[in-house]
Amino acid sequence: MEALAFSADVHPSRYGRPVAAQLGEYDKSLSYSRRAIALNPNALYCRCNAGLALLHLARPDEAKKEYEDAVRIAERTAAAEEFAYHATGDIEDTLKKTPELPQGRAVLDWLHEHLDRLRELRKRRM
Repeated sequence: MEALAFSADVHPSRYGRPVAAQLGEYDKSLSYSRRAIALNPNALYCRCNAGLALLHLARPDEAKKEYEDAVRIAERTAAAEEFAYHATGDIEDTLKKTPELPQGRAVLDWLHEHLDRLRELRKRRM
């Protein structure tokens, strides 16, 4: 599991979420993601994994901070579209399974709003 958590930024379509999150072990998923972020603070997908784990752990304010950090990282890279797909898709899938997720919808709405801004920034750079 640790190898997948640390590899999350290598190939997001393959390692999009740590196995721990897929197994519902959100404390472990958060721990692995945080360790990966400590090694690479720009680990965009690890921040998304941490945010999703925090949502499941009913810690929406901390989750939003992880997504805020991820948006800032995405603003500096060409990964905005890929990030948007990964981050919003994971939350949307989670809300289908767990619609009562504390603040899940609010974080998703916030993320959509900021991703629109990222897309505009990317268009201007082209």
